[in-house]
Amino acid sequence: MKNLRKEVASLNKILDSTEVRLKNLIEENK
Repeated sequence: MKNLRKEVASLNKILDSTEVRLKNLIEENK
């Protein structure tokens, strides 16, 4: 179960950074 938690944590980090990148792209395109 510990490994699963680590996987979820790293996936959440990836999602967060992807979300930030998308928001930046949207701002640039306005």
